[in-house]
Parts: sequence; C-alpha cells; structure tokens
Amino acid sequence: MIDMEKKAQKSVISEGTVISGNIKTSDDIAVFGEVNGNIQCDKDIEINGHTNGDINAENLTIASGSIKGKIELKNKMDIQYADKIEGDIITKQIGIKSCASLIANIKTITE
Repeated sequence: MIDMEKKAQKSVISEGTVISGNIKTSDDIAVFGEVNGNIQCDKDIEINGHTNGDINAENLTIASGSIKGKIELKNKMDIQYADKIEGDIITKQIGIKSCASLIANIKTITE
C-alpha cells in the first residue's frame, strides 16, 4: 500500500489540454498544455506550454513555451528557453539562459 502522506505530489497539465479558469494547488505543477487563467501554487511550477494569466509560486522554471501575465515568486525564476514572456516579474533571483522575447518589468526582492 502506498503511503499517500509521504508520496510527493505533482499536478500535470498534459500537452493538448486547454484549461480555462484559475488553478490553485499546494503541490508542484507542470504545464505542458495551455492554461488561460491564474495559477497559484505553494511550491514549484514548470512551464513547457503556454499560460495566459498571473502566476504566484515558490519557484518557476520555464523549460519552453510562453507566459503572458504578472509573475510573483517567493524564491527564483529560471528561464531555460522561452518563446515569449510578457508581464511584470517579482522574484528574489532570476536566471536567463535563452529567451526569444522578454517584455517585462523585473523587480528583485531581498526578503
């Protein structure tokens, strides 16, 4: 029997899936599809698809895809590759490896 209390949880929005509406989760989330709405996550978000809405999380990794909306992070943002990021960014740390288009106001916090 699996001990669900100890098992790490991750929500996945698979490629080809489109969600219209807000998402709120206490677990990690990976987006391979498309989310049209805000994402509020207590842990980490990985983007491999497209989001159109505000993002609030501990950490954000953009492996590929695009984001349009305000991004507020408690810790760090890691852009590995992105087609386009558009919106305000608030984070402690930001790392940018490759980004085709970055249209943003970036504010780093020292909290």
